[in-house]
Amino acid sequence: ERWYDALLVINEAIKMYGESAALMQAKSKALANLGRLSEALQACQGSLTLDSTEKHTYLLQGMILIESAQPHDAEEALRKAIFLDHTFSEAHYQLGLLLMQQGDQKAGLKCLAHALRHAKNESPQHDVHNAPGMTYARFVEIIQTEMSIYASIIPGKKLKGSV
Repeated sequence: ERWYDALLVINEAIKMYGESAALMQAKSKALANLGRLSEALQACQGSLTLDSTEKHTYLLQGMILIESAQPHDAEEALRKAIFLDHTFSEAHYQLGLLLMQQGDQKAGLKCLAHALRHAKNESPQHDVHNAPGMTYARFVEIIQTEMSIYASIIPGKKLKGSV
């Protein structure tokens, strides 16, 4: 919650040790939480330049792009995260929500179903990487709730894996 302080520490670490993919990812997250989305995207790109295989950076980039009202680019970033790890439940979840928001219910629900299946395969008490304090057990509940909500909105749609 102290993103400004975190940003100061991250910038000092970058001065001392140089840029790394992890530090740039952390910088991007801090900047995004401070509402400095353009700078956050630049830091994401810096992170990906240093390590183009970091799925969490693509997820973060996708979420920043959603917040920046750039849904096409957000979808591309989320799909890259999923390409790197097809079991990445957080990316499937965010992509599902994005597709639902764009009006593609069928594809959105499919992504949410993938998110649910993969989240159920994680250790229930393990924390979700991008949501400290949230366990996979709670994440599964959230996905099931989202799917139930969408099932009630979309007539005649029965969702696999939903409650």
